[in-house]
Amino acid sequence: MVDYFFRFSAVYLIFVLGAAAAAVCFYFWKKDKKLGSFIFLWVAGTTVFSYTVKILINWLMFRPRPFAALGGVHQLVLKSPFDNSFPSGHATAAFAIALPLLFFLLQQGKNGKIFGIIFLISATLVAFSRIASGIHYPIDILGGVLVALLVSLSSARILKRLFIADKRG
Repeated sequence: MVDYFFRFSAVYLIFVLGAAAAAVCFYFWKKDKKLGSFIFLWVAGTTVFSYTVKILINWLMFRPRPFAALGGVHQLVLKSPFDNSFPSGHATAAFAIALPLLFFLLQQGKNGKIFGIIFLISATLVAFSRIASGIHYPIDILGGVLVALLVSLSSARILKRLFIADKRG
């Protein structure tokens, strides 16, 4: 039973996370189109640019997956032993979705904080499940989280300047 939980979390939970993020963006867009557009661009931009950075890192270095490099690793998710392990694409994408939403929702009152924390816990579950599934090392996850965090903070600054400049013009 635990294997099924980790397999679901490692493979499919990221799709639930993405759908929930789209729902949050749509909710805020219905309330205020400019605010909804800001949060959508922040989440989408962070996800696209984080994953682009992940691909660039993959081109620069190769690290075999744990099940390919170590003996006796219980692999729950089928992956090619020739795929790169560092950084984790799922962790990068999950945190690229969750972090902008967390930062934004923390400013939206008590319910926003709760939903922001749920997004963070979901991203953490995706990431941990990748380790438990035998397809990533903890450092692969940390690398993905770091990429997503740096891109999220950078894109927030850029978007705030664009949206503030738009108000003045």
